[in-house]
Amino acid sequence: MLPGAGELWADLDPLVRHCNHGSYGAVPRPVREHRNALQRRAEANPNQWFRFELPELLERARLHMADFIGVSADSAAFVRNATTGVNVALQAVGLREGDEVIVTDHVYGAVLRTARRATERVNGTTRIAAIDLVDDVDAHVDAFLSVTNDHTRAAVIDHIASPTGLVLPVNEIVAALRARGVVTIVDAAHAPGSRELTVSDIGADFWTGNFHKWLSAPRPCAALAVNDEWRPRTEPLVASVGLEAGFPTSFAWQGTDDYTAYLCLEPAVRVLKSFGWETLWRHNDELAAFGGQMVADALGVEPVLPTTARGPMTLIPLPDGVITTDLEARGFIKRVSDALNVEIAANPFRGQGYLRLSAHAYNDESDYETLAKGLPGLLAV
Repeated sequence: MLPGAGELWADLDPLVRHCNHGSYGAVPRPVREHRNALQRRAEANPNQWFRFELPELLERARLHMADFIGVSADSAAFVRNATTGVNVALQAVGLREGDEVIVTDHVYGAVLRTARRATERVNGTTRIAAIDLVDDVDAHVDAFLSVTNDHTRAAVIDHIASPTGLVLPVNEIVAALRARGVVTIVDAAHAPGSRELTVSDIGADFWTGNFHKWLSAPRPCAALAVNDEWRPRTEPLVASVGLEAGFPTSFAWQGTDDYTAYLCLEPAVRVLKSFGWETLWRHNDELAAFGGQMVADALGVEPVLPTTARGPMTLIPLPDGVITTDLEARGFIKRVSDALNVEIAANPFRGQGYLRLSAHAYNDESDYETLAKGLPGLLAV
């Protein structure tokens, strides 16, 4: 555990081992208190808040956000989550009859559904790029190019794959696909806060990433960045005040809602930055590797992610037959929580069940020791 992290995340249940930061994040107490203060301010005078105070605060927060992710101010807007960002991007692309969209076999379930709905509406196809659990830039690029054809309109590229934690070479994949005329949409749900990030260097047509995961901002809080070519066609899913102004202004107001999560990005960044970015990233990556190896040793297996293609999440194979479906994964997560008081993620991938563990500033070795001691017996039942 990093110094001071216990106090910052004191709201976490101390009787539970929290080894799944990657799914939903966890908000530090000062950030939560900042949001509470904003909500009290809104309720003290809703008319003044929504008409006059909130618009100025949102614009200031958006400018900070654009600077933080490394894009120009007119390139970025807040969205609720990365899934929303992908939906907006595919809407902007405007698929035509027979168009195809590529996703990977690591794709987040909601994003897969988004792509399938978009292509089915135009009698098109969603193609799957099979990405092996290896660190091989050429192989990953070839996986996308092998399912690219004259009908390929867009591709959704995972930066850090949600079910597996595999880190993909997004810069190289984006460059190869754009050279083929394919619109590139980077789903970077797990990237902000987990690694160094300059979105403009990636060169994608669209980029979207969550702040409520590794940056520990309140939920929901995410960004959508759009390059020059696509901004005139990028509209929010909800048409509301400011629509005529175009991107990014058209995204600022999506009806009367609680926008305070967006206003908490800056304090969330301050909290994590206080550890030193390199210190935080090294702690998270090394602890995830340590915890993953400890649990893998207890199960008599090896973690499957190469050390050069993973970050603060690790992936451990489970015995055959434990998880083959999403429903079984859900049941397994509940069993581990109920029996061991450990929160984990688990997913099926290519017919094999995997345990996905996360590490953040508030975790220490004992969190994974608890899981390593209890999991073999639980699996034997």
